[in-house]
Amino acid sequence: MPISGWRVAPIIAAILLTALEASGQPQTVQEVMQKYGVIGTFASNCTSPISNQNPRAVYSVVDANRVQYELLTGAAERASVGVLDAAVEISPNVLGVSYLGQRGRINIVYRIEGNRLRLWTSSREDGRRLVVDGRYWPEDVETPWLTRCG
Repeated sequence: MPISGWRVAPIIAAILLTALEASGQPQTVQEVMQKYGVIGTFASNCTSPISNQNPRAVYSVVDANRVQYELLTGAAERASVGVLDAAVEISPNVLGVSYLGQRGRINIVYRIEGNRLRLWTSSREDGRRLVVDGRYWPEDVETPWLTRCG
């Protein structure tokens, strides 16, 4: 069954909290991110220079319960920076995270295939949708698959 952004976006935070509370063996953010191989650097094209068209998404461990996210658009330019402070496996190859950045909290669902990840659903804390079913909303542009570099 496909994950519909129209259904999922407003309730990602509730899913994260429920899954975290219901888990018999709670996993840290670091453990969940490492299980899915999401610690590291990702890009659409790892061999091309960093740019607005080919940014780098960098996930690095701060501590067991926080993973820093940076979106680099140039050698010394950060388009976005924040901390993932909740992560849960929603289903195989589907990861839910909660991110606190400069513009507030964003709840995100990633689809993961091997060493690639794709932003599938994303919404602000107030419910405003940013990505629905793998497409930026309301622009209706597909989100790219990002491959782990290195």
